[in-house]
Formats: sequence, C-alpha cells, structure tokens
Amino acid sequence: FTKLKLQVNQDGKIPVKNVLKLFSDKKRVETALEQCGLVNNRSEGLKPDDFTWEAFQNFLNSLCLRPEIQSIFEESGSKRKPFISLDQFMDFINRRQRDSRLNEVLYPPLKREQVRQIMERYESNTSQLERDQISLQAFARYLGGEENGIVPPERLDVIDDMNQPLSHYFINSSHNTYLTVGQLTGLSSVEMYRQVLLTGCRCVELDCWKGRPHDEEPYITHGFTMTTEIPFKVGGTMYQHGQSFTPVGPRCAVVCKLRILRHSEPADFDV
Repeated sequence: FTKLKLQVNQDGKIPVKNVLKLFSDKKRVETALEQCGLVNNRSEGLKPDDFTWEAFQNFLNSLCLRPEIQSIFEESGSKRKPFISLDQFMDFINRRQRDSRLNEVLYPPLKREQVRQIMERYESNTSQLERDQISLQAFARYLGGEENGIVPPERLDVIDDMNQPLSHYFINSSHNTYLTVGQLTGLSSVEMYRQVLLTGCRCVELDCWKGRPHDEEPYITHGFTMTTEIPFKVGGTMYQHGQSFTPVGPRCAVVCKLRILRHSEPADFDV
C-alpha cells in the first residue's frame, strides 16, 4: 500500500499499471478497481487522496473473495444479512474460537465490554456500532487481526534473544539470492544481496564456482544453466547492509578449492 502511494506520475496520480503488475490476473484487478470506484478509465490513474487504507482494503476484498469467511459469518447468525449482532459475535469468539479445554479462571471467556472494544477496533461504520452490529468486512478484518495471530503480539517484541539453539528459530532464508529473475536464464546481481538483507533476510546463498583459469578468483552463478555470473566479492555488501541484532548466515555451495576462497576475500569471510 505504501509503495503504491509513493509511486505517483507527473500528474500526481498513481498509474494503474503499477497496480496491475502486482497481480497475474489483470482483468480481475481492473474489475475490482472499478467496483471500488477507484478508477473509471485505465489511462486516468488513481488519485492518492482517494486511495486510502480503507479503499485499499475494499479493493482487496473485491479482488480476493473469501467464500469461507462468508460461510462462517452466516453460520454465526447473519442469515444472509450483512451483519451480526454483538451477542452473536461474542458467542462466536467464546464458543467457536475459544479452546474449551482452557481453565476458565486463568483464561476466562470474553465479556460483553471486551467484545464491544474489539468491534470498535475493526468496524468503521459508526451507525452499525450504534446498533451493536459488526459487518462482514469488519469480521474479516478481525479474523486477520493481531488477536488471531499465530504468534502472541507480546512475543514479537523479542528480537535480540540470541541465546537459544539454532533449531529454535525460524530463519528468513533466501534461495539463489544472486538471481534477479528465472532459475535457468536470469541475470545475477550483487544488488540482490543488498535488497534481501534490507528486507529482513538472515540467510543468503552463494554458489561459488572456480574461476577461469582455475587459480583465478571464483565467481557466483547457478551452475550448468545460462544465468550470468558475478564476482565472489559480495562480502562488503553483506557486511554493510546486513548489520542488525541478528547475525547473517551465508550458505555456500562450493565448487572450487577452499584455498582460493580464503585468498579471495579474507577481510569479509572467515572461510
């Protein structure tokens, strides 16, 4: 959303092509944009003031239909109405979502006031809130909200506990990091290491092949394919852009002699 908001043309509008290239089914994207009233003509572009977070959410709802959520909503008491009541929502949370094996003293069911607070967090229609109702769209936002995250929100703040065994962590990893596109004929670039590290990746791949002749500096490429090559000297880029609370782990597939690697980049790698 933020990236799209910043990509304005000389007319101060967001080009429709920037939205289209994010998805494979361009016809569905155009239809969803029209249904949300964001654009009437593909050549016009989107006005940044009209492209709010709520409008973006409505666009995604039109683009990515969720019939299973509609089914759950109806089973919770909507009876084909576009809303359910506060009591029905509370019953859904306490009976369908809550684990019945939980101790009711330590983990009590939510009270009416607590459910009302959840409704206020996700329901943007004030008239429905006044009637103690929650819409299908707000219900879907609740299901995707932090209350239903697989990781408790308080655990997300723990970012620098590096005292556990390696197997205790989920590591954001990259495969064939150097490739910009396809696995068989794509271009290789050192820039890809910078990009993946800045987006949070902590494990990058280096496929090291012996140089030509064999005693020259090795290079990085996807072996036995038509992908291009880059020099092995990527350690500086990794050091510059990989510094954070968590370490970076290079994963090397070595098809050359170790003495050549040690000679190639002693300042950046401990090979």
